[in-house]
Amino acid sequence: MDVKLSRDGHVVVMHDRMVDRTTDGTGRVADLSLAHLKTLDAGAKFSPRFTGERIPTLDEVIVAVPPPTLLNIELTNYGTIGDGLEGRVAEAVRRHNAGDRVILSSFHPLTLRAARRASSLPLALLTGFYKPLWLPNTLLAPLIPHSFLHPQADQVTPSLVARAHRNGKRLNVWIGSGINETESDVRSVAALGIDGIITNVPGLARRAIASGQN
Repeated sequence: MDVKLSRDGHVVVMHDRMVDRTTDGTGRVADLSLAHLKTLDAGAKFSPRFTGERIPTLDEVIVAVPPPTLLNIELTNYGTIGDGLEGRVAEAVRRHNAGDRVILSSFHPLTLRAARRASSLPLALLTGFYKPLWLPNTLLAPLIPHSFLHPQADQVTPSLVARAHRNGKRLNVWIGSGINETESDVRSVAALGIDGIITNVPGLARRAIASGQN
């Protein structure tokens, strides 16, 4: 999940920087209070079945998704670096005693360094051909504290897997946007010996892994 801070400092689960695409509201998440965000319909644009769904806080998601489910929390304050998101997320995780099932991830090296100052939670460096950075963050990897590498599937090669494992890091691979994801895509990347898959279509991924084991 992607998290951001509301104007009044609450951690909300939201992918986009703006609320326009997925809700009936308008504006930046960072400019709106939690009370205002909670008035927005975050479901109707997807299906009438979801009319009335609200933007959740991180606290609500941690409660709704029970153990032992792993929570991969991407710190997406890419346009508001230094806003204190990392500390607020760490506080929420501590409140719910969920530290044993959380990974904090980000494309941005400064965010990961701030996350390390805020907590001892496992950190993951996201990489991809799309990245919200001017410089390739892979070049900065040695300077960034992380125990997981989360590369885009098209970046993964046998040599990358071997090098990461040799350096004691685990690889969780993300496969595009999920819109055109296929079982073949999942099986191909899984065959490289990675440790996990990040996907928008978990049912498809589970079928692909199961069929590849038969």
